[in-house]
Amino acid sequence: MLKIRIIALVAITLTAALATGCGSEEKSSTGAQAPAETSPGSRGNEPQSLFAEGWSDLIINANFAKTRVDHIAHFTTSRNACGRDAYGALDLPLWNKLAAAMNAALQAPALAEPRCQTVENPGKMDGTAEAQLTPTSKRLLFEVRGYAEVCTTIRDAAAAKSLLEAITAVVLAADREDCSLVTG
Repeated sequence: MLKIRIIALVAITLTAALATGCGSEEKSSTGAQAPAETSPGSRGNEPQSLFAEGWSDLIINANFAKTRVDHIAHFTTSRNACGRDAYGALDLPLWNKLAAAMNAALQAPALAEPRCQTVENPGKMDGTAEAQLTPTSKRLLFEVRGYAEVCTTIRDAAAAKSLLEAITAVVLAADREDCSLVTG
């Protein structure tokens, strides 16, 4: 009798595991689980989230605040537009833009000496941005000197431009978080 109950329990557990797709997730090149093709109840046309490749955090010191974005799109900021600490999650299009730009920028080794150029208005990105590569290793990505010179250690100029645009958008999103003073 006990043997039949154990077999029945194993059969039910196996059926439930197979019905929910247990073990069917794909793995990314970094070993993280890839999102399923579609969510339950979805139509299959939603954009998928990109993965952080080779970095765990982006640390931005700009706009009178320290903002940290982790590898799963969550962020904290020490000062939003209302002057308060805030935290949240980036929306998917902004996260995908940031993740793609960070992944592209970190593909090549850093330049030995930063490449600087004068810009008319660096916007809200007026400080530094670093990538946290490992728990003990960071890589400087951008440094704004004065209010008109942006320096980068990123080899690919197009990737640097794209990443600077994404970082500026992140700073603006963090500024708006939990603050009704800022719209848009």
